[in-house]
Amino acid sequence: MNKKHINNNILFTPNLKSYAIPERQGTHDVIYSVAPGLDGIIYLGLSNEFLPGSHAMIYAFNPLSKKLTQILDIASLLKINKDSLNVPHSKIHLAMVVGSNGTIYAATHFTAPPVNGKFAPLETYSDADFGYPGSYVVSFNPKTGNCENLGMFSPYEGIKVMTIDKDRELLYGIAYPRTHLYCFNIKTGEKKDLGRIAQENSYGLKCDSRGFVYFSDDLGRICRYHPEQDEIEDTPL
Repeated sequence: MNKKHINNNILFTPNLKSYAIPERQGTHDVIYSVAPGLDGIIYLGLSNEFLPGSHAMIYAFNPLSKKLTQILDIASLLKINKDSLNVPHSKIHLAMVVGSNGTIYAATHFTAPPVNGKFAPLETYSDADFGYPGSYVVSFNPKTGNCENLGMFSPYEGIKVMTIDKDRELLYGIAYPRTHLYCFNIKTGEKKDLGRIAQENSYGLKCDSRGFVYFSDDLGRICRYHPEQDEIEDTPL
């Protein structure tokens, strides 16, 4: 068995290295989303499961220089009031993708409680003062360094998993808690609820080269959304 060594902030084996983000320790405790950019940079969604009032961030890791850089702060970009009692955007779950031009797109999600420490997402659903406002789509353009809030993806719900149709410039996401499939038009900001696809916990989502969007339902069947017919259909799988 290979021994592990700790050298400053690097934990490594002969074939594995991990790099800590020391300035964020205690604020973010998990990374679910990782996206390799067209520029060779690796983009990371820093999240927190349980810290009250915490908001997600996006960092960039340069594999050549081994440098980590903060590029996007959800709280700052969305202009969140630090005293807000709403459920915070604490996560970027499995919801970060790269567009055909290299732009990074991410959607927000939640599990951490608000600053008052009570997490009750179902009891406060659609509550403007205490509930989760909904998932937002944010973007980062590596060529310009510009970050944007592109708008609301799923009102009152967080996006658990997201995929992209690069040709049509459409984002698809599965929302929590109702497990509806949503579509977001990157060019226009228009969003569309395509309907409920499962009872809960549907995490697989993939768009193929034709624009069909595949996912599974509660019975383990593979289903898909047909973009031309605008309908959800079963497959033989």
